[in-house]
Amino acid sequence: MTRAVLSAAIDSEWKMVSQERPCPVCGADDACSVHTEDPFACCAREPSDWKLTNGAWLHRVSGVTAVPQVDLLARINPAANGNGFRL
Repeated sequence: MTRAVLSAAIDSEWKMVSQERPCPVCGADDACSVHTEDPFACCAREPSDWKLTNGAWLHRVSGVTAVPQVDLLARINPAANGNGFRL
């Protein structure tokens, strides 16, 4: 039996889709995620050749802008992000 071990470092590289940023594969606004740096999506609805241990499928996508990682503190207090940009 193989056990999948999740880590915070791996999970932090993926961001859940939303109404503002739907899944590039199926168009859903929930259950799917997009990689923050590489052109990949984890789609919970559309099958591919790469089934993942979480039941979703990995898709290579083109034309998808990377999802920036945002510091939680910067969301709460935009002045705390240190770069002068409001989020």
